[in-house]
Amino acid sequence: FDSEIIEQCLNISVPIEGLLDSKQYLAGNKIDINFSALVSAELMFSLKTVNLKAAGRITAPNCYRFDITILFDNEDHDGQMLLSLDAVPYRLMCKGDVEYVTDNEIDTFVRSLVNYLVIIICITSFMLCSRAVWRAQQLKFITNKFFESHFEQPLSHHDRMKFLNL
Repeated sequence: FDSEIIEQCLNISVPIEGLLDSKQYLAGNKIDINFSALVSAELMFSLKTVNLKAAGRITAPNCYRFDITILFDNEDHDGQMLLSLDAVPYRLMCKGDVEYVTDNEIDTFVRSLVNYLVIIICITSFMLCSRAVWRAQQLKFITNKFFESHFEQPLSHHDRMKFLNL
């Protein structure tokens, strides 16, 4: 048994048609690996991706690069190869056509109209909810005064909390 650890690096940057046969590719590059004696292997590569947003053409996409490392670990030599995957994301500035012009005026008008309608509904809902809470508090004070004047006893904490509608 030879305990010397040999470290070799190979850059696979040539586009390959179809599936990559690692044994054949390594043999073609004059690298001989005894896979039964392999201690560890590390496969590192980068992926670039574009994330298009749901708003469509009116917003710029997000561009990312993921540096990915796959580690094949056979240090235990127990017949089980442990795999670990590590992906580190990097945000990139998108290159290319970065002008996002909408030429469909009807689409822009309808989208703006819906946005304004949602804002108006939210403001109206907030005002109505605030009014309901305010009137519930007024009713609580009136009810508490009634109980104090007619029964000489204020409302309990539990009964006062019922006016909040929780």
